[in-house]
Amino acid sequence: MHASYRQPHHMLQRLIIENYRSIQSLDLPLDDINAFIGANSSGKSNILRALNLVIGSTYATIKSFDDCDYYQKNKANHILIDLYFSQGLACDNQVYGFRLQCDGVEANYIALGYNHQPLTYFNGREKKVTNEMREEVSLMYITLDRLSYQQIKPTQWTIYGKLLKFIANSIQPQHKTAFLQDITNTYTTNLNPYITTAEQHLQNYVREQTGKQINLRMSIIDPTMLLKELRPRITDANGLEVDVDEEGAGVQSAVAIAIARTYATVTNLPIILAIEEPELFLHPHACRHFYKLLKELSTHNVQIFYTTHERSFVNIADYQYIKLVKKDSGDTTVNGFNGSIPNFDAIKAASKFDDELNEVFFASKVVLVEGPADKIAVKSAFETMTVDLDKANVSVVECGSISGIKPMVEILNRFQIECFALVDEDPGNATTAATTADILTVLPTANLFVQRPGLEGLFGVTQKFKKETALRDIPIYYQTNPVQQIYTDIRTALNL
Repeated sequence: MHASYRQPHHMLQRLIIENYRSIQSLDLPLDDINAFIGANSSGKSNILRALNLVIGSTYATIKSFDDCDYYQKNKANHILIDLYFSQGLACDNQVYGFRLQCDGVEANYIALGYNHQPLTYFNGREKKVTNEMREEVSLMYITLDRLSYQQIKPTQWTIYGKLLKFIANSIQPQHKTAFLQDITNTYTTNLNPYITTAEQHLQNYVREQTGKQINLRMSIIDPTMLLKELRPRITDANGLEVDVDEEGAGVQSAVAIAIARTYATVTNLPIILAIEEPELFLHPHACRHFYKLLKELSTHNVQIFYTTHERSFVNIADYQYIKLVKKDSGDTTVNGFNGSIPNFDAIKAASKFDDELNEVFFASKVVLVEGPADKIAVKSAFETMTVDLDKANVSVVECGSISGIKPMVEILNRFQIECFALVDEDPGNATTAATTADILTVLPTANLFVQRPGLEGLFGVTQKFKKETALRDIPIYYQTNPVQQIYTDIRTALNL
């Protein structure tokens, strides 16, 4: 039986990667959910690959590495991947992490202690990571090619194989004995008559040549070995059963994730689930549902890692889970933030009803505005100037009010996303003046633009714009009027 394991908030606490692919040096604190977002080829998948090398379904050796795995494809850059745990393993409570090293000649897989240094035996030799240690740290890795059926094979290191082993170890001895006796009786009654003739000939020939007696016996040393033949099969609409690998990638992925959930539930052991682009093969509603499922899983023994280009898998209210991956001069870097932001409750509330807020993490630059009419004005002005904001990877985001701009700026600053703010002057309004001054404590003056006296004044109207009137009137305005200076100034600041 597995030793009991007290589940922390998350099992993996920290990941350190050196000289692996595009990553020269990376020290990454880990959370219950780790959402890696960034442009293509920024190195997101390399982080998951490094994780898979250390705790994946195959035991890493020198053959696990090729020339492309070394930073700058130079074997002189020795690879190091450290993985730290939040507590010691149940099988060996001195083990608080694994280290995988590769110098181009050999690979070493070492157990780390509480101080994150290699553990040693009495003779001074470093303690290697054992099979028992690896069994306790379970990873299911679903790659872009969605070969999820590989996760359903009952091998030593797959989650499915570990689940079957757990079940086998749970079977009581008396039930094994009874099962073996039933199998023997069934064999004797139903199959043995077909074997008797061949067995008699074999006995005669062996006796003739050696003088010895031989018998054919069914060899079942451990009846639980039959559990390895358990295969999940899907029943189609016509009632026919088919292997999971005959189904589409979406069904295969769903079955693999269901197995991970089952393992965590049945064994009460932690599991790590890593998925490349979970949005693949899913429509928008399914994406949103899947994100909720991942959040739910993260509270039940499952630590989540994924890469994504889909805003449905990112929630600004959960910014602590977001890891923004960029490539700077060929090196992969990661920005994240796990602290608190003052006055962020309004943004959290708004994110429930406006998922465009989540888009900011995918943008190169962001223009923050107060409300929907301001957003319509900015986008209409840039459309009139024939500037494609989507092509430039610029997002225009409404913050609900001027008071929502500062917390958004603080979030974007933490993730090193350049942002700009557009606010109304509201002459004579002391609250607006104070809020604007407060924004300037976190935003450069050159990045703040003030509509004087306000949005409506720029368009020559006296009544406050509502969303529907802005949608109707602002595009009509630009049919006969030039774009106002403030919007051309924003364009200049954006370098568009």
